[in-house]
Amino acid sequence: MKDEEMKGEEMKGEEMKGEEMKVKAELVIAELNRLRSDVDKDMTDPEYFALHHALCFISYKMGEFQKYLDEVVKDGEHPER
Repeated sequence: MKDEEMKGEEMKGEEMKGEEMKVKAELVIAELNRLRSDVDKDMTDPEYFALHHALCFISYKMGEFQKYLDEVVKDGEHPER
C-alpha cells in the first residue's frame, strides 16, 4: 500500500473513532421510552406524566437535543452501545 493510501486509511479510522464515541439522541429517547413503558399508563401519575412529556418534547426537538449531547457529553461519560 502506498503512503498516501495508508494515510487515507488512518484518517478514516480516526473519523470512525470520533463517530463511535458520539452518543446518539435516538439511544437516549429509546431509553426514556423503555422507562415510560415500565410505568402504568396513567396521565395522573406524576412519573408517567413527566416521562411522557419529556419524551414527546425531546423527540420533537431531536436535532437540538443531538446538538446538546454533542456539546456536553464527553468520551466515557455515557453508556456503551
